[in-house]
Amino acid sequence: MNSNLCFEPLVTICIPTYNRAEMVQKTIQSVLDQTYKNLEIIILDDCSTDDTGEVFKKYLDPRLIYIKNKQNLGQFGNVNKGIDLSNGKYIHILHSDDRIEKDFTEKCISFMEKHPNVAMTCSSARVIRGTIIEPHQYFNKNVIFQAPDGLRQFLSNGLIFTPSVIVKKEVYEVVGKFSQEFPFAGDFNQWLKITKKFNVAYIHDAWLEYNIHENTISNEYLQTKCGGYIDLVKIFTDFIKELTFEERKLLSKEINQRLYRYVRRFLSTGIFGLHKIPDISPNFFIGQSLSLLDLLINDTISEHFKKFTYQILVIFFIILSIIPGINGLPQKLRGWLLISE
Repeated sequence: MNSNLCFEPLVTICIPTYNRAEMVQKTIQSVLDQTYKNLEIIILDDCSTDDTGEVFKKYLDPRLIYIKNKQNLGQFGNVNKGIDLSNGKYIHILHSDDRIEKDFTEKCISFMEKHPNVAMTCSSARVIRGTIIEPHQYFNKNVIFQAPDGLRQFLSNGLIFTPSVIVKKEVYEVVGKFSQEFPFAGDFNQWLKITKKFNVAYIHDAWLEYNIHENTISNEYLQTKCGGYIDLVKIFTDFIKELTFEERKLLSKEINQRLYRYVRRFLSTGIFGLHKIPDISPNFFIGQSLSLLDLLINDTISEHFKKFTYQILVIFFIILSIIPGINGLPQKLRGWLLISE
């Protein structure tokens, strides 16, 4: 790209963090090492009680701005503060336990500058689980999805790793910032809104290192608490309610795929993961699963039959939850519950 910074767009990278002094150092360094240099880097410390503030003092780069909140704002309150403080044309919200490769920003921003109709980019990711690295590359070339095709991709195959997303700041002025109504899944809600209204691009050779560990926020919210499940049901209920008849017809396949996937996830957690979520009854997952099934768009005979099949599955789950001594059968269901659509 042009080495004259005056001709390059300004990019703000926001790094919200809370008690991750050791992890955030690697995140910051990955940003400082970017080949794209015209950056504003805002570290948003949400009242950490560890040495995060001391970590920042070791960096002398004038592009770095460290802000410690006077009170804890929560995950998305902290993110929204970063958006408010950003001066960049483009905003990248990078989690404080993830990293980006050296040319990540340059590849994404170069593409967006060449394609001004693109409002948001997402990228490939290497998912790191301890010593296991799983590359996720959905396409082998850069792809632009005209709205609402990005939404269809997001619903059907996931597509978006949140810390890989770069958004034009003006987009937040249109759809609003992250809703704090959904403290566990506000990012999912935001991508639904943006991909429905704006063109989205997938940058295949820009790589994010996405870490999953016990303290990963998404892992914590879906594996150890029930709030994430409640948020997902509420988000989908509101999302489908706001669709026009034409939009429901256009998106029915992808919406149903996502709903079935979540039903399997809910039941899988209810059968195999209750030990991680104390004081939660299997009835919770039964109720949430039935709520999701009620949202299905059943406009074909095959969809009606599939919904009936899943209702039978929920009934079987009820039997498993109330009849003692059925210990071997749930394991036989594990593979089916976790298969992808």
